[in-house]
Amino acid sequence: MNAWRIEIPRLEARSLAGKSCFVFIVQVKRIDVISSRDGLDLQWMVARQYHEFYTLQSALVQYHGIFEDTKLPTRAKLFSGRGLDVLQSKIEPFQEYIVKLLQKPSLKKSDLLFTFLTSQSEFTEAASQLGLTRIIKSVPKRLTKEKGQFLNGFIHSFIHQLHKITVFTFSVKRRTQDLQNITSTRHTKTTTVLCSPSLLQPWGPARLSNQMGSTI
Repeated sequence: MNAWRIEIPRLEARSLAGKSCFVFIVQVKRIDVISSRDGLDLQWMVARQYHEFYTLQSALVQYHGIFEDTKLPTRAKLFSGRGLDVLQSKIEPFQEYIVKLLQKPSLKKSDLLFTFLTSQSEFTEAASQLGLTRIIKSVPKRLTKEKGQFLNGFIHSFIHQLHKITVFTFSVKRRTQDLQNITSTRHTKTTTVLCSPSLLQPWGPARLSNQMGSTI
């Protein structure tokens, strides 16, 4: 999708589920393939409501992490008196957000972004997770899907933590061995002192002979 071109030229009034609202018209054009229908299959439009952009951002953060250089503006409350003005002011930031997402190498094959730019259905959190689950089940051997993007990062983090535990365990074992050596050394010195001939001298043969002589 890095070769897709995105533009949000305008807002349009729509009636969705019996309610009137304004939607952002997102124009998509592909320049990476050759058309087979006079260009009609290489460009299309999708209508997205205000909240759908934030649903996309939330889903991408969940599966890919936060892109510090690519964020939507803070979500504003839409009041009836100034709601249209707020929406108009979001056209350029929303377009810039999508353009930057398409430039991310990690999102080149993102099914979340693909669904957002191609499906005519409302992009909801439940719908994005349902579509992702269906894709993962249909291609179980692929690890390039949304939930596998952080696999390398997780492994590196796990190995780093494991290394810390190993170093700590080795340090504890070494200290324990040192304490055991010190205790063993002290025990040996104590035994040597207790068994010293100078301490046993009073109970030697000479002393015993003297005691026996005095008794007789």
